[in-house]
Parts: sequence; C-alpha cells; structure tokens
Amino acid sequence: MLVDVGNSRVKWRMTGERNAAGVCPVDATLDGVPPTWRSLPKPACVLVSLVANPARRDAMTRWCREAWDVAPRFARSTSPVPGMTNGYADPAQLGVDRWLAMVAARRLGDEPAVVIDCGTAITMDLVDRSGVFVGGMIVPGRRVLESVFQARVPYLAKATERFPPFPANNTADGIALGIGTALVASMDRFIDNSRALTGDEPVIRVTGGDGPWLRDHWGGKMTFHENLVLDGLYTLMEFHA
Repeated sequence: MLVDVGNSRVKWRMTGERNAAGVCPVDATLDGVPPTWRSLPKPACVLVSLVANPARRDAMTRWCREAWDVAPRFARSTSPVPGMTNGYADPAQLGVDRWLAMVAARRLGDEPAVVIDCGTAITMDLVDRSGVFVGGMIVPGRRVLESVFQARVPYLAKATERFPPFPANNTADGIALGIGTALVASMDRFIDNSRALTGDEPVIRVTGGDGPWLRDHWGGKMTFHENLVLDGLYTLMEFHA
C-alpha cells in the first residue's frame, strides 16, 4: 500500500491484484487514517510519504499496527536512489513529497526535467540530465492565494472555480484570472531559468490537484501525471525490495 499524506488530502493506492485507490480530506480522517481503510484487506506493507507532522505520523502508525499488525515505513528525502543525487544544501530538509515526485519523473526518462506539483503550495524542481536535483522554487498555491485575498478584502466576490478567459468582465473572474495568470507566469519563469542554467530543453511534468486547472491554460508543452508522489513511492519500493 502506497500513501501520500499532503497538507489537505490523503491519497492512497493498493498495489498488485487489489488495485484499489482513494482520496480523503485530511480533516475527514479518523484515528489518523481514512475511514475507508477499515474495509480494506491487510496489506503486506505500507509505505508513506508524510511531511513534518509527527502527530499524524504517530496516529497512522498506531492504527496500522493495531488494525493490521503492520508498521508503516515512512520515506525520507535522504533515501538513496540509483542514478539520482539530492543536491539540496541539507538533503534532509527537502520535502519527501518533492523528492518522490522527482524520483518518479526520472524513472520516466533521463532527459532534464522540471517537476511541478500543484497542491496547497506549488513546488517547481529541476533535475538535470545527470540525475542531480539542482534546486527549486515554492510559491503559494491557488487555494492559499484565494483564501488570503478573501480574508484581506472580504467585501469582494470570491474567485470563480474556472480559469476564465482574458480579459475578465467581472470581479470574481478577475480574481481567478489574476491568480491563475500569476501562477502560470511563475511556472514560465522557472522553466526559462532552468533552460538557461542547464542549456537543455527540459521535459515538463505536472502533478497535484490543481495541475489540470493550470495545465489547460498554460501555453507550453507539458505532461500531467495523476500522482507522481505515489509513483515515486512505488519506484522506491522496487529499488529497496
């Protein structure tokens, strides 16, 4: 069983013949796990990506041990991966979800890659041709920007859900268009800088809940992946089997 515990959602996937998967809001978990886990068969192992939340980690560990007699294993950004190097100044500080997404991207090809994960935060990371994680950038995600804007100017309309066409002719569309355009522009700038730094044309791999929302209004060529973090966990499981 592969598990990605994000800031807002828990995503999981059973490997092998069971081939089950699910998503649960973090706020809806019970005893640290999605309620639907109670009806699942016992997995042989549980491999988890979880960033800096000891309470969540402890609760999930306790439930898995009591319900399944299985101790979950938590991936780390310092986990060695053949053909890759974590170039962070302090590799342990890198969010494990970012590392796993890069591991999955590297498994798909040896070309340089920009990996963009569109979640609560949007992370943009560069892996060069030799498999070195060179560095990245973090910006607030769509929902964070919307909520901050709404908190500071509550008398204005809430941003529309869709990515509206240019130019907007009402306030709700104007806010959504402004946020979306700012995020797309930051992606463009990161990709341009990556291209200039490496002298290579990177492949662009996008994942995360708001990936489709941004992808549909970004002019460049990119590939969307449903969950590169879970894919990276699977790759790590294969490497360390």
